[in-house]
Amino acid sequence: MVEEPNHAGHLIVQPIPREAHAPAPNPNPTGGRPIQNPVIAALMAKMAKLEESVTKSEKISVGGIDLDRLCMYPNAKLPDKFKMPDLAKFNESGDPKTHLYGYHAAMKLLSVESEAMSQLFPQNLSGPAFCCFLSLDISKRRTWEDIGAAFVS
Repeated sequence: MVEEPNHAGHLIVQPIPREAHAPAPNPNPTGGRPIQNPVIAALMAKMAKLEESVTKSEKISVGGIDLDRLCMYPNAKLPDKFKMPDLAKFNESGDPKTHLYGYHAAMKLLSVESEAMSQLFPQNLSGPAFCCFLSLDISKRRTWEDIGAAFVS
């Protein structure tokens, strides 16, 4: 980020254009040879993590959305030849327990694992139910059981 004063003397914070970023330094300044000193190796590892964090932060601040955060289960896998069943979307006008039971039963019949079931669940919500689900604290969406409990309540 760059801070520049405007004509009224107020600071304006603007993202640094991509071209202005310096190329990332070589994480191993020894030219590929292993670092012998464990203290230096630990510091280099911490520095690499910090650089990764800053890069991710820049992506979020420039684009406004952290897409990785939207994917609750990045390792979820669907069965081969999976096709999403045509289920009614829940919009808060019906019984949440009935909807949850129908969704769970349909997904189990298709051999969908819990993580994939959890990741797909918002696809079966619409309107206020969808917005409410997305506004849930991420800690209440860690497991399929958490999602079911939060959805019913």
